[in-house]
Amino acid sequence: MIYCVRRLLRRANLVPDTMIFSILSKAIEEQTKNSKGIILDGFPRNVAQAEALEALMAKLNKETTILLDLQVDNQELINRLLKRGETSGRCDDNLETIKKRLEVYESKTAPVSDFYKKINKYAAINGMGTIDEIFGRISSVIDSKR
Repeated sequence: MIYCVRRLLRRANLVPDTMIFSILSKAIEEQTKNSKGIILDGFPRNVAQAEALEALMAKLNKETTILLDLQVDNQELINRLLKRGETSGRCDDNLETIKKRLEVYESKTAPVSDFYKKINKYAAINGMGTIDEIFGRISSVIDSKR
């Protein structure tokens, strides 16, 4: 399964919902047993995943708290991902793949924000600035939800 996921990512394709949700639902169920909460980075990536996540959390008698939407200019995203590709050696962090990812984001992932806005679980966070500044903004939002 890992080979299949890597191949999809290399081509800037999203991993199919069924595959992602199968992996993630087991992890969420296990991790929420003995913790106060979890952070999902990069999930959900589309409205169907958001709806499935909400259903899973309800089944587990848990609740999602908030979707943190880090807002970053496209050029800055491109720069960050190219830099990550240089330092990590990730084969999918190249200009062509990044541009395709941004297109996929606009068509598939951006509507997730509207889903969470409708259920009052959305926070936009300025993702520009230093790591410490961005971390401070994220922490403030999370702390306000405790």
